[in-house]
Formats: sequence, C-alpha cells, structure tokens
Amino acid sequence: MAHNSTPHTRSLSSSLDTLRQDLGDALGALQANRGFAAVVVVALALGIGASTAVFSVMNAVLFNPLPYEHGHDLVRLHAAMPRANVEDTNFSVAEIHDMRNHVGSLSSVAELHVMYFILLGRAEPERVSTGVVSANFFRTLGVAPLLGRDFRDDDDQRGAPAVLLLSHRYWQQSFGGDPDIVGRTFQMNDRPHTVIGVLPPLPEYPEEASVFMPTSACPFRSNPVTEQTRTTRFLTAFARVAPDRHERLSGDLSVISNRLQASEPAAYPARAGYQLSAESLNEAMIKEFRPTLAILLATAAFLLLVLCCSVAALLLARVIHREREITLRSVLGATRPRLFRQFVTENLVLSGVGAALGLLIAIQSLGLLKTLAGRFTPRADGVGIDARVLLFLVAITILTSLIFGSITTLASRGKPALLLRNSDTRTGSSRTPFRHALVIVQIAVCFTLLAGAGLTFRSLVNMQRVDTGIRSDQVFTMRLPLDFIKHPTPANRATVYARLLNEIGQQPGVEVVAAAGSVPLNEAGSVGGTPVLVEGQDTHDRNLPPVSTEVVTGDYFRALGISLRDGRLFTVSDDLNAPPVALVNESFAKRYWPDGNGVGHRIRLAANANWMTVVGVVSDARQRITKDVGDQVFRPLLQQPLGEARLFVRTAVAADTMQKQVRDSIHRVDPQQPVEGIESLDEVRDRALASPRLTATLLAVVAFIALCISTLGIAGVVSFSVNQRIREFGTLMAIGMDRGFVLRLVLKQGAFLAGAGIALGLLGALALGRLMAPMLFGVGAADPLTLVAVAAVLLVVAIGATLEPARRASRVDPMVALRVA
Repeated sequence: MAHNSTPHTRSLSSSLDTLRQDLGDALGALQANRGFAAVVVVALALGIGASTAVFSVMNAVLFNPLPYEHGHDLVRLHAAMPRANVEDTNFSVAEIHDMRNHVGSLSSVAELHVMYFILLGRAEPERVSTGVVSANFFRTLGVAPLLGRDFRDDDDQRGAPAVLLLSHRYWQQSFGGDPDIVGRTFQMNDRPHTVIGVLPPLPEYPEEASVFMPTSACPFRSNPVTEQTRTTRFLTAFARVAPDRHERLSGDLSVISNRLQASEPAAYPARAGYQLSAESLNEAMIKEFRPTLAILLATAAFLLLVLCCSVAALLLARVIHREREITLRSVLGATRPRLFRQFVTENLVLSGVGAALGLLIAIQSLGLLKTLAGRFTPRADGVGIDARVLLFLVAITILTSLIFGSITTLASRGKPALLLRNSDTRTGSSRTPFRHALVIVQIAVCFTLLAGAGLTFRSLVNMQRVDTGIRSDQVFTMRLPLDFIKHPTPANRATVYARLLNEIGQQPGVEVVAAAGSVPLNEAGSVGGTPVLVEGQDTHDRNLPPVSTEVVTGDYFRALGISLRDGRLFTVSDDLNAPPVALVNESFAKRYWPDGNGVGHRIRLAANANWMTVVGVVSDARQRITKDVGDQVFRPLLQQPLGEARLFVRTAVAADTMQKQVRDSIHRVDPQQPVEGIESLDEVRDRALASPRLTATLLAVVAFIALCISTLGIAGVVSFSVNQRIREFGTLMAIGMDRGFVLRLVLKQGAFLAGAGIALGLLGALALGRLMAPMLFGVGAADPLTLVAVAAVLLVVAIGATLEPARRASRVDPMVALRVA
C-alpha cells in the first residue's frame, strides 16, 4: 500500500533535486569554459593554501591552549628596577620565599634555572642542559610525568638522594624512548642520580633543558651563601594564580615590592625603584613572535587581496561573456535569488577544488613556517593541520563562494533588450574600468611584495659576500665544558687546556689548534659592552663605543687567519704567574693612539681591575657578520682559564676526516671529558645567515604566489577582453589595419595595466622598505636597482601574459568576426 509523503519529506526531496540541478548546471558551465575554470582554481589554490598555512601558525600560538592544566591561570613573574635602567631581572632564593609566603593571590610559586652538568654512565661523557627546579615546579604547571613519578617535597631537602626527570625530547633522542629508563642511575657532580620519571612533550621554555633535578641536587643552588644572599638573582619564577584572584595580583605584587624596599634598603635601594609584575605564561612564550606573526598575517591579507581582485576581475569578464545567456534565463523566468544560487554553486565548485589543492600547498609549506616560528617561540611545535585549521579552510571556501557569487549576480544585468543586439560590446564598457582597477590593485600589491623580497635577497647576498677578516675554510670547532668539580681552580683548568692543546697539535694533519671563549661569526657572538680605561687618557666619556673582549690562546689568530700588525702574540709563558697582558685590534689602536701603535701601553677593563700591558695589535675581524668591526681587546686564556672553551682546529686535509682523530686525542688526556658541538666554521657562518635566509625565502615564496595569481588575472582579463572585442578587431582589419596593429593594441592594454599597477605599487614598496630598514644589510630601503628590477619583471610578466591573447586577436578572420552575433 502506498504511503503519502509528508510536506517535510517533499520539501527535502525538492531541495535535493534543485541542488542536483544546480550542480549539474555548474559542472556543465565550467566544463564548457575549462580554461576559465583552470585559471580560477589555480588562483584560489595558491591564495587559500597560503592563507591556511599562515592561519595554522596563528592557531598554534594564539588559539591552542597551553599543554598545562588550567594554563590560563599560569603567569611568569618579573622584577625590574626602572630608575636604574634595569627592565627585567631574575629572582634570588629569598625573593622566591617572599612571594610564596606573602602574595595571597598566588596559590603556588615555583622556581627554575638552567645549568650544564656532565652526565657519566653512558658510552661517552655528555654535557646536559639541566633544569634546576623547586619540587613543586611541575605540580604548579599542572603536568604529570608520562612515566614514573614527579618530584616530592622530601626530594628538595638537604642531603636527599639525587633524582632526575628526563624531558620527552631527550628521552626519545638519547634513549630511544626506552620504557625501562626509570630506575637507571647516572653519575653527575660526583654523585649518583637516579631517573625517577619521564615528562610528556612540553614547550622548552624559557630555554631548553634535557633533564630536571630538584634544587637540593645542584651544588650552586643548595649552597647556603647562595640561599641567603638577596642580590644573587639567577632564578626564573613561575606561579599559579588562585581562583578569582587575577584582579588582585597586581596590587599584591606592588605591596610586597614596597615592603621589600622599606625592610631591605641595601638590596632594594629607593633610587632603583624595585617593581614586581606578572604576565600570562602564554603571552611570555609568544611576545617575541608577535612582530613576525603580524608580518605573516599582513602577508596573508595581501595574498587574499590579490586573490580576490584577480578572481573578481575574471568573474566580471566572464559575466560579460555570458550576458546573453543570463538575459535569456531572466526572460524565461529565472529570478535574482535563483541566479544567485546558481552562481554560488558554480563558485563553490571552483572554491572546493581550489581549497583541496590549497590544503596540499599548506601542508607542504608548514615546514618553512614552523622553522620560522621556532626561532621566536617554543609553541612552534604545535603548528599543524587540526580541526580548527580545517574549519578555517571550509569557512574561507564558503565565504569566497558567497562573495564571488554576489559579484556575479550584481554584475549581471539581464535586460531583454540585449537579445536584440548582435554584439555585447557596449554592455561591458561601463564595467571595464572596474575590472582594470582590480587588476591594477593586484599588480600594485604584487610589486610591493616583490620589492620586499628583493630587498631581503640583496641583503642576504651582501651578508654572504662581506669580508669578515676571518678565514673560515678548513677550520672546525668544538665545545669543551670542563667538569668544575674535577677542575675547581684556575690553575687546574689552565693545566688541562695546555695538555689538550699540546696533544691535539701533535696529530698528523693538524696545522694549528687554538682555544677561545666563543665562536666568531655566530649569531650570538660577542658584540662588546665592557668599559675600558686607557692609561693616561680620559676614557670615562659615555660617548665612546663599547669594547668587545675575548679570551684566547696565541694560536687563535693563526687558526682564523687574523694577521699580527704590530708586536707579538700570546705565548705559553703568558700564564697565571706572568704579568697581565693583552692584544688589541687595529680599530682600538687607532682610536686611542694616533699613530696606531699601542704596544707597551697599559689598559684595564674596569676601575678595580689589574692593568694589562698591550703586547700586540692584530687586524680587524667581525664577531658578527651583520655588525661592523668594533674595538676589541683579547686576553690570554692561560691568564683567564674559563670553565668552558671552544677549540679551533685548522687542518691540512678535509676537516670532517680529522674530527674523530681530535676527539680521540681529547679522550687520551681525559676519558671523561665531553666533546660537543663539532662543526666547521663554514657551518657556523652559514647558520648565522639562517634567519635572514629564511625571511628572504618566505617573502620570495609569497611574492611568487602573488605574481602567479596576478599573471593569471592579467591573462584571464585580457583574454576575455579579446573575446569581447572580436567584432572590433575584425572591423579594424577589414578597413585595412594590419595584424601587427591589432597585436600592439592588445599588448598596450596589458602594458597599461602593468604600468598603472607599478606606479601604485611603488608607494607601497617605499613604505614597506622603511618598515624593513632595520632588517636590511648593505642596501637602502628605497634601493633603485631593486625597484627597477621588480618593475621590469612585472612589465615582462604582464606583456607575457598578454601575448597569447594578443596573438589570438591578430589572427582573427575579418569575415568570420563580422558575422559573430
């Protein structure tokens, strides 16, 4: 027996039938215009893909919650002395106790500082970054170990057995994720340390730590002198705000800072103005990334602007092409809402295909963006494609469909009188300026982005070509952290360095070996800041440039190709028992001695320091690639034995073949000596350029995408314009104009669009250049060469995009064109 369908069922069935019909019509219309569909899909894929990739970064650092329980209640505490120009300082142990006991709006306060210790008990000694934390640290954060247990309060008591928690990254990389790691014992600081647990993946903030220990296990932190001295400030403080106490926190911190200034004036002088403050932990993690994130968002907005202008121009051109079809449908009863639904469906199909391809583009670009974000924020590990990113992709797909559907509907006139005309030339004339304006805007934005990419590229080239005064070829370096328990005195350390350098220097293939406190050409290389006093001269003038200081052995200059200009280099006799000596660079010598001859003069680096006799002058060398050479003072390592040094080995053979040989030499002197960070000096230099290279690459990719979209837009608009003007071209050739005239006519249209866009883009490029000025090296913000080159590229691309439609126009048969309805 038949059943009558309900009104709801009939309505649903009717809606589905209409949808099927709309999809069928849309696919049919796009099938008939494959070239148009392909151009729009590619433009949408590039624009949507880039926007989705940028949103994935914003999602990870702004929208995703911290991987801590109730992360919105976590804060990082700060101290400052603004009247003494100290914007941010750490905390002493006593200050941590003060905040725990007297700030009622905080339910928990935890401390952290990172030190490096040598871990024994594996195949080779290993220096590990160690987070020294209070026992409540991970409870404050709301983190439970993945394996084992957390620290307990009794682990923090003096004399308690030493225990360790491993970070998830270190557990995976060094132990292969061994589930039986809990309970293993390692030697550190002459004590056994037992692994009690493994942490889940967490942001490495404020710096990387491989293992964590309670404060009782750290020789420095557990020292009674350290615990009792208020001015020994080395701790980072984190806290959890008590429920409903966020508004009171600022007032409570102000009260305790005032109390400390009143009760402890020696540690908190009134002239310094001691202040306490708090910022959310999430903000603390991402604030350095905010400027870069703003650039990324602006870049994505520019790309969307280019995309919208390009596709809108193409759609307007296509509306003119379909004017008679739209008019006929209107005459046959199609209403505006019906046409709107049809156009939205067509654009939804295009946007859907473009979004699918855009998702692939976004996935491929995540590595680049993740690397960029990782330089500024520990939250970069969360960058990826998740449900929120996919929702953004769907939303932007639907939004573009609605916008472009509306543009098509509003642009279509549907006047019956059009059916009586043989040509629709005049129907599009009023919309031509608007189409051209859209193309001009996208070319202007493209010019701006290309100019920015060009400036960063030229800066990068200049950095690579700069003469640093250092020969980095055939040199490799490594880090040697000495065990301060085995080598507690300067004499012990000086003896070890002398033995190590002697042993390595005897190896075949080693030309020269040296040691220093840091690596030049490094991003974090020394740039100076030490006040200097020159005997017989008034050097207290604050306008004098700061002096960079470095501790080196005499062969450091030979190893790095730095020349001796006057006097002598350091020798092994410049040790702890010899009078203090120093070397200066040419810049220093010329500044303080008119003839540049500083040998025999005396200097000192602080008012209460010992005078040092200058025994030589060496050639200038950059410590950072992007920083000009400044005044430098060098001291002998054997008079200032460091707890950690960098070795430099210049070899007569390939550097990588010598690394094992040098490592074995070190272990012959001390089998428990860790050797870390082995790399060539060329690699150090290359790594220093990683950040500007990444910025240049990102801008180049974005500019290239914008260029591709603009090219598609120009080609599409001109192509449709040519189709619209077939009768005009046929008439011109029928009255005697040659094909070259028609070709030039169409090419002029593309050149006009490019020229207008370049003129407008020049203003944007100049503004962008001023914003980028601090990032540039060796190139002006309004560099003429860059601007001319970008203009030439855009002009060539525009003419190239116009060339095929122009050729098609010049090949029109006049008789056929005149018969076109």
